[in-house]
Amino acid sequence: GSMNGMLTCAEHFNVAEILEKLKNYKVTGTVAQVTRKEPEVFPAVGEELHHVAMMDYGVKQNMIECLRRRGCHVTVFPAHTPAKTVLSGGFDGVIERELLTAAHRDYTTAYAFGENHGTVNYADSQAKGDCDYIGNVVGTDGGYALVEMRGRFREGDTLEILSPTENFGKSFVVEEARLGDERVSDCKRVQAIYSVKCPYTLSAGDILRRRKTL
Repeated sequence: GSMNGMLTCAEHFNVAEILEKLKNYKVTGTVAQVTRKEPEVFPAVGEELHHVAMMDYGVKQNMIECLRRRGCHVTVFPAHTPAKTVLSGGFDGVIERELLTAAHRDYTTAYAFGENHGTVNYADSQAKGDCDYIGNVVGTDGGYALVEMRGRFREGDTLEILSPTENFGKSFVVEEARLGDERVSDCKRVQAIYSVKCPYTLSAGDILRRRKTL
């Protein structure tokens, strides 16, 4: 993470006033300024072993070159590219797999393929995403999605779907959740499989998140 700071030649200033200004200082819109406008393709150096996709949130060219030298044909996408475009591209390296291994932390909107207007990097110097990672869909049962819980949620919460299908970006309110045969209003057992009533037909590998109230 990064921390805000100030360089000054002044000998006298109000520390409390300066700290408040530093906390309120934010750099915004940087991804939109640095990302590519169109997808760009970089062939592998030598024999092509893999075709991988890379999102450009300010990617360094050296990262692309390192992949090329390792036999990767690299397609670089602008940051605003819809998730379904990437996930349906038939790539050997799929970003979805990175999402599935992120169980130990909150989502940022980088993972959600959007802009993160709520990021702050002061105090504990950790970026704060504007979504909570709720869980992975592992299957369906009738009108219920079977969700492996990774983040606590409750009946009444509005959950958003991340999926390579037409369900991407759709939301639904949790009207009913069950753990086995028992109906529960507070889903808090990590990695337990909850049956969550859902109006959409979800697929194994879909991801659920909840937007934070800023």
